[in-house]
Amino acid sequence: METQEVRQRSPPANSPSGSQAAELAERRREARGCLEAISQHSYWFDLWVFLLFDLVLFIFVYLLP
Repeated sequence: METQEVRQRSPPANSPSGSQAAELAERRREARGCLEAISQHSYWFDLWVFLLFDLVLFIFVYLLP
């Protein structure tokens, strides 16, 4: 049987250092938390935007001309 070597890739030259990586991970956690908070209320927001858009479209198409 052949043995295969596993080489570890060296990080690219422009990769963040340890403190920058920690800061980046913290930003990602904060952004993920914001997205979860928005997604909880997304259904109601979408519903109201749709209803308002429908009302404006109805007024524009049927009542203005």
